[in-house]
Amino acid sequence: MPATGRSVASSSRFKTFWLIPASFGIFLFGELLRQQDSTWRLVGWLMMGAVTLLTVGWLLRWGGLTVLRQVAFPLAFTWLALPWPSPVEAYCTSKLMQGVTSLTVHLLNATGIAAMRHGNVIELSRGWVGVDTACSGVQSLQASLVVALFLGELYRFKVGGRFALILTGGLIASLANLGRIYLLTRLVQAQGETALEQYHQSVGYAATAATFLTLFACAWWVARKEKPPPPPSQPLAFPDCLRVAGADGWAALMCLLAIPVLAWGWFAFVPGEGLLVQHTPLWQINTNRLPAGWQVTTEPLTRPERALLGFSERQVLQL
Repeated sequence: MPATGRSVASSSRFKTFWLIPASFGIFLFGELLRQQDSTWRLVGWLMMGAVTLLTVGWLLRWGGLTVLRQVAFPLAFTWLALPWPSPVEAYCTSKLMQGVTSLTVHLLNATGIAAMRHGNVIELSRGWVGVDTACSGVQSLQASLVVALFLGELYRFKVGGRFALILTGGLIASLANLGRIYLLTRLVQAQGETALEQYHQSVGYAATAATFLTLFACAWWVARKEKPPPPPSQPLAFPDCLRVAGADGWAALMCLLAIPVLAWGWFAFVPGEGLLVQHTPLWQINTNRLPAGWQVTTEPLTRPERALLGFSERQVLQL
């Protein structure tokens, strides 16, 4: 019989003790960064890393490696909720926008519709269609990755089958997004630029639904052909590692409640120069000579916008 419950805990509690203070230290560091810049993606990665480290330490202390292996996939799956690092996402988005725009222009010309490409904008005889970040397909690609990994675990595919499902999901998402842009450009050519706003949401929903349904159908078809690996000979029990373990549970709760207090104490008592505030604009647009019809208006900022951007007011050029 494999060792479970307190028999494992007695041999591993002290070995994994360092994971608990380390996880709370990382979480505190992430909270300090969050109070300085809540939009920095490193904050989310630090906090997720701290929570994952705390969970790993908890499972090792009360369930051992056997239980940790059993929940390794769902524990790693939660990391897909985080946004990609900005350089990676910016590079992928830029390449996808260029590729989708170029392919759409070639398809339009091949099907008898004259189209010209201007960067990420498609010029038609009856209007313009811009391929922005949301239309690049990067969001569909991220969603297809999540769904492919989930279906691979659901059907218990082997490593090769899961990798093939990820590639298939990326291909399906890219083709669906290309079809969406192509359909929208044809609608603009047929009905004018008003069709873009009219059909943009519905065509996007249809493309998303088609992507997920096609990927699910592929996974279901492969699951019928591929025999899943046999289940473990002895099922694992979770009761001891899922319950709050007395003093450890109270210690974890007290550390969690202490993090906001420690963050406040850091900014209140640690010497520092404070935040540098730019009182005068670094640059501005000359609005003394505007073309006819243009005017400058001042729009108030909402409270969340002032807190996020650090601006006190904004001016807008309107036609």
